[in-house]
Amino acid sequence: MRQAKSDGLLIEVRGNTEEVSAVRAEIARLEGADIGVRTLQQRELLEVRDLDQWSDGPEVLAAMASASGCDTGALKLVGLRKRFGGAQLALVSEPKEVTQAILKQGRLRVGMVSCSVRLCDAKIRCFRCLAHGHTAK
Repeated sequence: MRQAKSDGLLIEVRGNTEEVSAVRAEIARLEGADIGVRTLQQRELLEVRDLDQWSDGPEVLAAMASASGCDTGALKLVGLRKRFGGAQLALVSEPKEVTQAILKQGRLRVGMVSCSVRLCDAKIRCFRCLAHGHTAK
């Protein structure tokens, strides 16, 4: 247990996910709703394509939560971009287990549209020369 740079309390718990979730639930129960408890987890970026022009962020997150069986608090909408023909593309960051569950289905129903879902490639880009494939040292 130690003090974080942002004046928060950092508690490191080693063990399996059940132990971590038990500690998280106990802290949330003792401190109430005004305290934030976060856990470190592996996340992946999913690309949801072919959204209609009327779809918005909360609708995409709700569709992903219902398809995977997780809560919307675990999902984070990174971006919602316009594409050609009035279509949209959504980038969603989510835990690795949720990603695998959605990718097995192949498609995601958002509103009245069945959208294709794929794993987004992490493109490495140099911050100096802006070329792809390497980073500046």
